[in-house]
Amino acid sequence: MIARIGYALFRWGGAGVFVLALLYPFAAVVWTCLADGTAPADGWGFTERQLSLAGTTLKLALPAAGLGLLLALPVAGALGAGRRSGRQCLLWGLVVCPLLLPPNVLAFGWARLFAGLGWTPPDELLCIWSWASWLWPVPAALVGTGWAAAGRAAYESALLDSSRWRAFAAAALPALGGHLLAAAGIMLVLCCADYNVPHACNLQVYATELLAWATNYSAPVNVLWRSVPLVALLVLLALGAWACWRRWRAASSVTDMSLSLREVRGWPAWCVGLLLVVGPQIGLLSHLESPAAFAVLGRTYGLEITASLGLALAGGLVAILTGLAASTWSRLARLGAVLLLVVGFLPGALFGKALATGYVHCPPVYDHWPILVLAYVGRFAWIGVLAGWLTRDAGTAELERTARLEGAGPEQVFWRVRVGLHWPVLVCAWLAAGGLCLSELPAASQVALPQYGLLSMILMEKFHRFEEQMVVTMSLALQLLPLSAALLLVGILGRDPGKR
Repeated sequence: MIARIGYALFRWGGAGVFVLALLYPFAAVVWTCLADGTAPADGWGFTERQLSLAGTTLKLALPAAGLGLLLALPVAGALGAGRRSGRQCLLWGLVVCPLLLPPNVLAFGWARLFAGLGWTPPDELLCIWSWASWLWPVPAALVGTGWAAAGRAAYESALLDSSRWRAFAAAALPALGGHLLAAAGIMLVLCCADYNVPHACNLQVYATELLAWATNYSAPVNVLWRSVPLVALLVLLALGAWACWRRWRAASSVTDMSLSLREVRGWPAWCVGLLLVVGPQIGLLSHLESPAAFAVLGRTYGLEITASLGLALAGGLVAILTGLAASTWSRLARLGAVLLLVVGFLPGALFGKALATGYVHCPPVYDHWPILVLAYVGRFAWIGVLAGWLTRDAGTAELERTARLEGAGPEQVFWRVRVGLHWPVLVCAWLAAGGLCLSELPAASQVALPQYGLLSMILMEKFHRFEEQMVVTMSLALQLLPLSAALLLVGILGRDPGKR
């Protein structure tokens, strides 16, 4: 009885947060635009500057996606070959780590590493490299699992009557085409929607300009209309990636798609993985004058660190719980889970403006910490959705069927199988979401309160004031939660599967 009540409260509570964080703010934006009846400040057309910024965004995102694919190939090959070992668990930790780190911190680290080597790359090249070093795990994971599921078998069959290169081109590439296109689409979506890296590289792209529009214009129609080109581009890319993903899922069995841990013998994979993860850290540490800088950071911003960390952990927890609840909804309501994924990929400035518009006349929310928690939920509940789907498809289907045959209800299956067996995955997702909340800037800047000095905003302020030591120290401090999540993931993957 208690399990059933708790399960019902959990699902309905997730639905309530979903309405408060997503449906209501966007409905309020649409209603406000219709009620005001005002046109955008620059009219209903698209200005030359908007089109130029869209072109600049694509000019940077396309080579970044291509470079990310190239960097990922050695690691993808290693992930799809061999047998289980502890080294493979470590490689998976290296793969996941960059995705959990704040992208602007990676850009700061690379800039300082290159400066230490006596080279100052152009801002565009630094942006492309920073994006690629942030997102290369996406194709590494997708192509690696595709190689293990279908690519390697097709390649080995073609080797019987052709050379290696011809076998790879004729058999392996068609088998991996869906994985490559899906990975490229996901990377393009994330690059086009990202604000942090271009801003850290002193570049103007559509996402950076969108945040400026959201800050300077009070009427939401200005931000909503100006976001149309970018949102349309993101939707097209996301639909293409989703179509490739669905085609891959339809052509692969569930067992073949599992992320099996395998022996790694390829030194290129380790070289690429270590370089892309350790490189920015070396750049930051080489500019750290003394470990005492962390003590100075604690004394100067102790209250801000405490508030930011508490809000990030609270927002990450609510985001994971909301996404996990959405992953349990029925087929019709599952559209809400997809909407959480879509909103997570939208520009943060657009979502922040929607929250501000929806709750500006609700002081209990707008003037206190709940507005920030709602911002974090909207931005990162998609991590909870993915974690929920992972716990559902992580090899426990047989256990769930057995439990149902023995008379267990859906609430007992959920608590004892999906949560009971996979709680480390959920804890890892919580830490990852908390780390991303800690570094979130575009959405938080639209609803941030003066009494909460967020570390992400302080970091960008120090960056603009050229306070080198504070930028380096805060950049290193912001990585503690994400790195903890990566280490926890290594421990999870290294466990005996029979004990999971």
